[in-house]
Amino acid sequence: MTLGAALVESAPTIDGSLDDASWQDAPVIDAFTQVNPINGAPPTERTEVRLLYDADTLYLGVRCFDSQPGKIVARSMARDADHGSDDRITFTLDTFSDRRNGYVFVVSAAGGKRDGLIESTRTRWEWDGLWTAKTRVDELGWTAEIAIPTKTLSFNPGNTAWGFNIERFIRHKNESMRWATPTRDSAVTLMNGTGEIENLAGLVQGLGLTVKPFLTAKADLDTGDLKFEPGVDLFYKITPSTTAALTINTDFAETEVDTRQVNLTRFPLFFPEKRAFFLEDSGIFEFGGINQSPKPFFSRRIGIVRGQEKDILAGLRVTGRSDGLRFGVLDVQMKDDDELGAKNLGVVRLKHDVGDESAVGLILTNGAPGRRGNNQLVGVDYNYVNSDALGGRVSADLW
Repeated sequence: MTLGAALVESAPTIDGSLDDASWQDAPVIDAFTQVNPINGAPPTERTEVRLLYDADTLYLGVRCFDSQPGKIVARSMARDADHGSDDRITFTLDTFSDRRNGYVFVVSAAGGKRDGLIESTRTRWEWDGLWTAKTRVDELGWTAEIAIPTKTLSFNPGNTAWGFNIERFIRHKNESMRWATPTRDSAVTLMNGTGEIENLAGLVQGLGLTVKPFLTAKADLDTGDLKFEPGVDLFYKITPSTTAALTINTDFAETEVDTRQVNLTRFPLFFPEKRAFFLEDSGIFEFGGINQSPKPFFSRRIGIVRGQEKDILAGLRVTGRSDGLRFGVLDVQMKDDDELGAKNLGVVRLKHDVGDESAVGLILTNGAPGRRGNNQLVGVDYNYVNSDALGGRVSADLW
């Protein structure tokens, strides 16, 4: 399934209304198929999707018709909320067309936004991109206008076709419908089941440089001493598919607070990474599908020991991809600490695509972040994925 993107000279105003002249000439897709409650049946309500773009922005316009607009559920407006109780649309972008990784965006009928990174079969909702979405409920149903700056996304400018899929959910009918691969054994976040956006030529990523300076102040109430510590997080796209990140005097003050969890087992909890330096492209460092002990690399161990923050002097990370190879290198120098000493922590990860969906990888780690001394690890993993197993009725995923 394909959708032709239309180059626009006059960008639409993002206000939730699709009355801009530019939307009238945009290609339309409305071939949705019901996933639930009756898989394969035509949807009970019509949905129209339009796509525009210019050099700096991708625009999405969605008209969700509803014969009972008074029953549209539009309450959730919080950023990064689940939005599961609202009418909503969910769409994905596979900007490298590798059928493995991409981005997911969710917009509720009330205008609530959620976004995340798709890494194989896992979605990292902790990622936050810069994009705009406005919605409007009217007598025909509801509409959504979305603008995603190209600077928010990593992509290959030479690739004019991206993977794309979109799903709509009608809350008062508990009905979901999808454009591409509308089957219950698939999902909108599975990149191997996307359709395709064509004609995306001339997109610009800009300088690819993001600088986040910060300043922390520490006061000693006994002596009255006041100490200032400057720091910076810097992100730079060396190439469209390779990103370097540098952190100096890393500050955790602006990091989102963890959701409270109660641990009733003897095994440690693995809270999601939320620090910007460690978060982006963090999926490359995942190994063997292991999400609990003995996990060979877990970035939350760096700078946090038994719940106590340990100062990071500096860190460097380089991640990217080239001709089917994904790679990541991370090195962090900790400040000298009475408990741990001066530690240097590092990890190297290589992962090469095998066939259409599988991959083989290598990981090397150095350092013991939670104790004195040192530690090294070497591991090899193979991820076999086959979404066409047994005639496409079963998706096999085996580490």
